Amino acid sequence: APGPVIPSSLRPAAPSAPPPPANPKDAAIPAYLPLVALGIAALALLLGAIAAFLLGRSGSMVAVAASILVALVIAGGALYWGWSLGGRRLAAAPAAAGSKVIGRGGVGALAQLRAILAAGTDRAEIEKRLTAPTVDAQQHDVQSLWRAQYLLGEGDLNGVDAILRGFPSPAPYPLAELLRARLAFRRLRHEETGWLYQTAIGRGHDDDGLRLEAAFASASTDAEDRAEGEFADMVNMGTRLAEPWYIAAQIAASQDRMDDAETFLRLAWKLEPAPRADLFRNPLLSFLVARPNIFPLFQLGVAAEAHVPPEGDRKPLTLPPGATAVTCGQGLRLTVGTAELSVPGGAQLAPADAVIEDADTWKRHSEAKALAALPTLKAQATASGGGLQPQLLRIAEQAGRALAEQNRWSDLVDLTQPIAPKIENAPASLVRLRAQALHRLLRDDEARQLLVRLAKTDLASRRPSTGTLFDLAELFAASGEYDTAIKLLEKADSLLPEPRAARRRRQLAMDRDLESSYGSFRSEHFEVRYPKATGEHYARQVAWVLEQERTRLQHWIPPAAGKLIEVHLFPYKDFYASFGGDIAVIGIFDGKVRVPFAEIRSLDPRLVAVLSHELAHALMAAATGGQAPHWLQEGLAQHIEMGTRQVNPLPDLARTGRALSFPTVDPILRGFAEERFVTLAYSEAAWAVAFIESRFGDKAIPRLLTTFAAGKTTEQALQEVCGMTPAEFDRAFWAWGQSGPQVRALEARRYDVDYARQEHQAHEDDSPHAGLRPQSTLSRPAVVDEKRGRMVLWYATYTRRTDGIKRILRPILQTYDGQSDAVRGSIASACGELSTQVGHVLADPEPWSSLDGDVNRALRDSYILIGNMGDACRTGRDAEARALIGQLNAALAKAAERLAPYGLNP
Repeated sequence: APGPVIPSSLRPAAPSAPPPPANPKDAAIPAYLPLVALGIAALALLLGAIAAFLLGRSGSMVAVAASILVALVIAGGALYWGWSLGGRRLAAAPAAAGSKVIGRGGVGALAQLRAILAAGTDRAEIEKRLTAPTVDAQQHDVQSLWRAQYLLGEGDLNGVDAILRGFPSPAPYPLAELLRARLAFRRLRHEETGWLYQTAIGRGHDDDGLRLEAAFASASTDAEDRAEGEFADMVNMGTRLAEPWYIAAQIAASQDRMDDAETFLRLAWKLEPAPRADLFRNPLLSFLVARPNIFPLFQLGVAAEAHVPPEGDRKPLTLPPGATAVTCGQGLRLTVGTAELSVPGGAQLAPADAVIEDADTWKRHSEAKALAALPTLKAQATASGGGLQPQLLRIAEQAGRALAEQNRWSDLVDLTQPIAPKIENAPASLVRLRAQALHRLLRDDEARQLLVRLAKTDLASRRPSTGTLFDLAELFAASGEYDTAIKLLEKADSLLPEPRAARRRRQLAMDRDLESSYGSFRSEHFEVRYPKATGEHYARQVAWVLEQERTRLQHWIPPAAGKLIEVHLFPYKDFYASFGGDIAVIGIFDGKVRVPFAEIRSLDPRLVAVLSHELAHALMAAATGGQAPHWLQEGLAQHIEMGTRQVNPLPDLARTGRALSFPTVDPILRGFAEERFVTLAYSEAAWAVAFIESRFGDKAIPRLLTTFAAGKTTEQALQEVCGMTPAEFDRAFWAWGQSGPQVRALEARRYDVDYARQEHQAHEDDSPHAGLRPQSTLSRPAVVDEKRGRMVLWYATYTRRTDGIKRILRPILQTYDGQSDAVRGSIASACGELSTQVGHVLADPEPWSSLDGDVNRALRDSYILIGNMGDACRTGRDAEARALIGQLNAALAKAAERLAPYGLNP
């Protein structure tokens, strides 16, 4: 509806027909009959709710739906009868002489006001009728509460407060308590918001919609513990909304209750499946997806998103002509003309010909509704000074996220424009979305000022927001103000139960040191920063290679004008301490190219491949404004590497049933997927780029990058460049991959030889004895640097292959050491998985192939002990397992001693 949005639980519907003329006989209708009707309606709803709850606990969805339907029919009939009797009786009552009233007395006389409020188009008439005289106390109370709701939407919080102070606490009307809760939310009084919502629920507003609003309001005011409790209550009551079950799964996983987490996720998925991107965007859900018991649910090998049909026997409703029904899981959506009704858990009521939508289409429909509400949302936010009620805030955030997914940054700035003048009244989530959009539009100064204001407001007058501080720290870091960024991260960590910014602070401190104490060499397109000990000579070599590679990469990546690309050369110890983490990396691009080559000082082809990979990321970011999807970023960065032998994994993946469909690759790469998924997605991305180039020609990759620069999605870009939908692309890609090339490698250019020859020739030309001395041998890097460089390259492979074992091993050791509350029996399956994984790694020669034989033997002996300990743990031989842990500690200490000269650890 146009105009201000009134939540459906409060919105008075406009009458479908004008009231009938007064009948003198109606004056004889007893006054108690409308109250009797109201009592019948309330009793029907109560009995229906009790039946639904009891039947729901027995698992009968059909019985639940039937009980709800019968209760609604009885209640609706009783309310209609009571409304008719009350309206007819009141219509027959004479009005007070000379009084100006808005109707003919009683609540029924507010029908015209209700219709005007629902339309929301005539603000002057609304305000006139909301302040008009009334004829009785009941009408005055209802009119006052409607006025309070209207003022809340207008942002007049003081006016709402003044009205609600006129009602006792607790009030005789549940709406008064609900408005008090919403007022507390708007004033960001997080200590009051939760219990006021509970008061409203206790006064008669107990339904899933309000409980969800209450939980969302608590979470939005940083009362996470209360929000978790409210979601848990919904789960215990058997809610048919999927969201509380997904949240319950995350809570259980965070508490290491994996069986419960699996059960909750399975129930949530059946109620309403989530798109893959949403699953992998969440670190806890992405971890659960990989568990063998529930992994098949998600159909990651299928191109289309999951189609989950309704479960249970159908009891279809008879729908009116022209009505349509759509289901997704147990969700039902009914449409008649422009009217739409969503029924969580109601899919069994759908007719046999109802359409089954996949998870992504179902979500897109919801997003389309949110986007269609943008004018209304903007008008409401403007009228209320940037504030929105929880229900509308959820819609606004959904619309904002949809705009961000579609790269519609200008539209997102437009949606959030009303909140900019009054940050103190604006929801932090929308402010941060606005800052993200401003950053994408290269308006970093505005984004930073916005977040500074938000942070000051958070710290001074409402709940502190760690997310705001993290975002703000990154903007200060981007402008080179590292000390300020580090202080902001320290403040954010002080607000968290488990600090998580220590590594990022170390990274920023390294950047600060680069600014103050590192040398710098500039070429036409690059600025190479290096430790003074490294010397300019190697930085000059690196810059020369990068200029050569930039020219070569223009075959795929259109050049873009812009500032110099920063390349940071780190000592490998510092690099791994700050950027390595639990993942094996030998280079990253995070707006700057960072590599651990400062002490190696080599142009070995394997190091050049790393430089080229990160350079490709930098060039793609510049060419597309950072809008290239992850599958293309990672795929093309591998595709252009010289000297890297890439084996086609597709035939083996298809044969063993481990294939990931193409549409799953990007959500996995940009989310929190398990390592084995990331490894597969990384490899498939490279071969997807090879397929595009093979099938559609050399110009296809530059065209794709151009479409992404224009803000297109992967679906739109594939249609424009390849003429295929993602599903069609997936079928063609796998057909090609299983019969196409098995190995791909670009011949490596020996930049080390070329540069040495060029340098030698320049030296000869400048010498006064040019032509008189014999040709000397080409200079080579120091042997020790070459050896360290080769060890660093090997170490990346070793770490990548053993990271999974370390993650499984850690909780097992904590359990045996008594540092974990895990029950001994709960780690048996993990011990079995540990011994299996160790067996696979020991059978692979690559992790034990460093150039230092002593290192190889020490590491291999350690992993043999890990495997033996896993077997002992799996079979319950705890004393033997503890003894093996002692031997393992000694073996790892020996391996650490062997690796120490290279600055590495086991």
